[in-house]
Amino acid sequence: MRRPGARWGKALVPLALVLAAGSARTAHSDEAPCREPLTPNATQVLYDRFAALAAGDGCRLEGVWAEGARMEVRFQRSGQVLEPLTLTPARCAPPGTEAGADYAIGAPVKLEAACPETLALLRALLRRPIPPAEVRAGYGGLFGIAVALFLVAVALAGAMLVRGLRRRGDGERRWDILLGGGFALALAVRLAVEPGMSNWYAFVLPEAGPPEAPAPFGPGAFVLQAGLRAVLPWGDTTLFRFGAVVGALAVPLATALLRSRAVRWHSAAAVAVLLALSPLHARISASPSEHVAASSLTLLLLLAWVRGARGGWPEIALALVLVPVVALLRADAWLALGVVPAWTLLADPVDHPTLRPAPHRWRGEVARAALFLAVWAVTGAVIHRMVVLPSHHPLPERAGILLAARQLLSQYPLVAFRAPHWFAPAAVVLGAPGLVLMARRRPALLGCVALGLVAAFVPLGRNLVHDGLVGARYFLVTIPLALVPAGEAFAEGVAWIARRLRLGGSGRRAATGIALWGLGVAAGVPALPAFGHRYAFQEEYRFLRGALAGLPDGCAVYQLPVRDPAFDRDLDCCLDVPRSPLGAAFPRLTFRYLDRGFPVGDACAVYYQGAACSLSETAEVRSRDARAYALLRRRCDEVRGLGLTPIAEREITAEATNDVFGGVRPRIGLKATAADGRSGRR
Repeated sequence: MRRPGARWGKALVPLALVLAAGSARTAHSDEAPCREPLTPNATQVLYDRFAALAAGDGCRLEGVWAEGARMEVRFQRSGQVLEPLTLTPARCAPPGTEAGADYAIGAPVKLEAACPETLALLRALLRRPIPPAEVRAGYGGLFGIAVALFLVAVALAGAMLVRGLRRRGDGERRWDILLGGGFALALAVRLAVEPGMSNWYAFVLPEAGPPEAPAPFGPGAFVLQAGLRAVLPWGDTTLFRFGAVVGALAVPLATALLRSRAVRWHSAAAVAVLLALSPLHARISASPSEHVAASSLTLLLLLAWVRGARGGWPEIALALVLVPVVALLRADAWLALGVVPAWTLLADPVDHPTLRPAPHRWRGEVARAALFLAVWAVTGAVIHRMVVLPSHHPLPERAGILLAARQLLSQYPLVAFRAPHWFAPAAVVLGAPGLVLMARRRPALLGCVALGLVAAFVPLGRNLVHDGLVGARYFLVTIPLALVPAGEAFAEGVAWIARRLRLGGSGRRAATGIALWGLGVAAGVPALPAFGHRYAFQEEYRFLRGALAGLPDGCAVYQLPVRDPAFDRDLDCCLDVPRSPLGAAFPRLTFRYLDRGFPVGDACAVYYQGAACSLSETAEVRSRDARAYALLRRRCDEVRGLGLTPIAEREITAEATNDVFGGVRPRIGLKATAADGRSGRR
């Protein structure tokens, strides 16, 4: 099954294929009967028709996914997702294929047996021509709404900051030091990390502005990028540095949130140190991933909601506005927001009095929670209709959901004690006694943390064990939550030492400083392998970032598509060049897919031989990527046979989320015709 982050990119891939192919169309080839892509509009029309099918065999539509000329239609029965039915345009179908008026049908035997009535209705529907509906213009007004919401959120956040500064009282200095020092440490770490990709593709705002076809997760990322482009020099470095700053803000936001829940200073300081040095959080922050902004804004939402319990209308308004803002950044981040009211409904005796409302005030607190959930539900309905449905993204599988629930706690020692140690082993060691301490002294706060983890992991059916750095992007907001028990254990340990040694004020401060330094060493040293860990697609980006600098203006860079309708799943191994920040780094170049023969007639055309041309026939490839391997091998060999001249070449790491290289280091390179090769070395 294709991964969620990869599947939702289908709306842009057909457009890229059209650009690459130009006006040249061929009806048949040995590899794919037709390269004519299904439009997003045609996909939406078919989805609407299939969703309306009502049969008595218990099968219902799970979702559709279209890429290129092929569409997968998935049904489920009794909670189990069935093997997909495939559709292709009838004019593109090979001889002998079952064909309707407009589309050819490929139904697997198991699906025929499970859903006979549903397939009968579907075939009857497809026997007649399906008229095209009115073309939808992407998000419609959703992009403009997103811009307005972001601006309102900025204004309200400023108002909350001003109110907070005015309320500062005695004893704030050490918290100010912690907030500022935590941010400085986190920013230094994230700026020191080599910037790069946290996934094998990324969506970057085109030069012409927001595209008509919707981005797969919402327009929020394009809104942020449009703002950056308006005020800063535009390029991939701007994207990377912005991510580092926004990611570093998670440390003071998490610290302020813990303080609002009456967490001890020593505990909050330990969480700040562990979060600042977290390799998962730091590495993903130094990337163009919109997950970074979504996670930091979720922490701001929690902080505003908890502070709003003291009667501050800007804080409550900010929390309500941030619900659609976060959802527009990442549609899948909406799910975890549903547990936000628990942070004020559940309170411990040590919490602020406003978090422990008297019996006569419970009605107001419940009403406030109901208001939040109403905004959350309306936001979810809008996002589902305007973002999720156009993406035709299937729901998570039941098996994945159950696995995520079972591994909710066990995932942390797995990723902490296995190379490259994405999670701090010190956090796991401290977290075990910390859970016991919180269960005894802070059960309400522990409940809030647990609800946050459940809401983030379980509905998506994934966890930190899946796909290393690539899969962890979805769960950045859970990292500070998961560190809270470790912070509680650290604070209790420091207090025990101070009592044991009968330390005074200066002695306590010295002991705290030494303990925090030791915690930083214990967390940072094991994380060094994770900070240096590189995937193949990251080294591809690094190589191209240097090699493309020598190409002349107007040169076109071609790459064989690393996604194809014929693939069983996304490979997740290799850089998708046209869908990367390289377009922002080199606006004078164009990046296209090589869908046909190499365009020797172009003024300047360069071919990038990526890591996908180095796939090995491993056991995993044979069982799950056989069609991708055969197709890529044939296409890569065809281009190799053209005798192009190498411009730059390099061997890179064979590290990938799946075993597709068999430990053999891929060889990548830029190649061109003899004339272009000479011009490329200028």
